[in-house]
Amino acid sequence: SEENKKIGSQILNLAEYVSFLINDIIIYSNESEIKILTSNESVDFENIVIFCYDVANSLSNMYSGSDNRVIKYYFDDNVKNYLVESDTARIKQVMLNLISNACKFTKKGIITISCFLNDENEINLEVKDT
Repeated sequence: SEENKKIGSQILNLAEYVSFLINDIIIYSNESEIKILTSNESVDFENIVIFCYDVANSLSNMYSGSDNRVIKYYFDDNVKNYLVESDTARIKQVMLNLISNACKFTKKGIITISCFLNDENEINLEVKDT
């Protein structure tokens, strides 16, 4: 059914989020050998924003007051014209941390995930809450 597909999708999103958290714990658990593993790949910012939006909706349902919280996203299509090499996993990790905090502390209001070019033609990723 459609409801089962939605629940399955939320479970997959949260599982990926948990995997990021576990990876952080493993990296930082041994203080004598802190190593941050990074990779360099083409970043698909639109994919990151949509993924973060999906996870935000899943997280929002876990916290109280989810009926009073709205999740939105905005993606500037001009960003697609930029080729950026970076660590997609780390970008997602930072965004998900911000989103998790926004979901925890925004009991009523709007959480917006945005990716856009600023006035200096730099790519901005942003999580705003009210």
